[in-house]
Amino acid sequence: MLAWLAVPSLAAADDTIRLEYEDSTGTCPAEDDLRSELAARVGEDPIDPTSARTVSVAIASADRALVARIVVSEGGEPTGRRELRHVGRRCDELTEDLLLTLTLILDTPPMHPPESAPPVESAPPVEPAVEPAEPTEPSAVAPAPTAEPAPTPAPAGPLPAPVSVHVDVLGGVAFGALPNVGWLVEADLGVALGRWRLALGGRYSGSPAEPFAPGSVRASLVRARVFAGPVFYGVEAGLALAAGALFAAGEGFAENDRVTRASVGVGPRVAWTWQVTPAFGLRVFGELLVALVHTAIRVGPETVWSGGPVTGALGAGVVWGS
Repeated sequence: MLAWLAVPSLAAADDTIRLEYEDSTGTCPAEDDLRSELAARVGEDPIDPTSARTVSVAIASADRALVARIVVSEGGEPTGRRELRHVGRRCDELTEDLLLTLTLILDTPPMHPPESAPPVESAPPVEPAVEPAEPTEPSAVAPAPTAEPAPTPAPAGPLPAPVSVHVDVLGGVAFGALPNVGWLVEADLGVALGRWRLALGGRYSGSPAEPFAPGSVRASLVRARVFAGPVFYGVEAGLALAAGALFAAGEGFAENDRVTRASVGVGPRVAWTWQVTPAFGLRVFGELLVALVHTAIRVGPETVWSGGPVTGALGAGVVWGS
């Protein structure tokens, strides 16, 4: 219901508004998409930057819900407010209610003061037919106190960007960083501030023994990783930096050495999260890292494996967070 916007007026309805739109969650439609959908519903584009009416829409996350705060202003003075709230991270239902609200605002006349009626001419004074009575002293009556007008509420300021913390547990395959394709287990701790995400984590990769005549080599990789990048509609893309150590052991050689080599890489990482509930989601990811340190495994004097210039990983897992 939009009873807070409906007021009587003798002026015609203004079918345009000036829209101020902000989505700090990154999960709701962009302003151009919202404007196109609104135009399709009302039959024309109702957004006019010169309109006398301004509608401010600010979308944010609060208490595991999406909240849209709407303020209608005319001449810089707020004339109506409303808050829409939907539990969860998906914006479909909130967008539908927001479009309905904007449509009703366009159907509501602006709050112009009613035109004043023309003054009525007074009749000429009539002379009294009898002598007027002696005037009496007016009684001293104190004037009634007038109530001071209520202060106009200040316009709503910009909402702070929401902050959330989450933990990821992922599994997948790694290639290029070990003598053959191996498996990986990864755990991350991330912080999201508005559209930006920062994550710190660790990864362990292992692979079966790779035969190298006259023996074989078994290797594993341990890395710490940092990631930073923006998030749009559940998709994050940014830069990852990984550093750690490669552990290898030779079997069946004249000298069964155990070696440790540095492993450092940097490159793009892309992930997509499907938010099943406000606190639980499913995530898939992929990354490519350019090796900053050349890695090779030697058993005795013999080089049995040399790492390539690019390594990669693919995987999926679960995410918990606020």
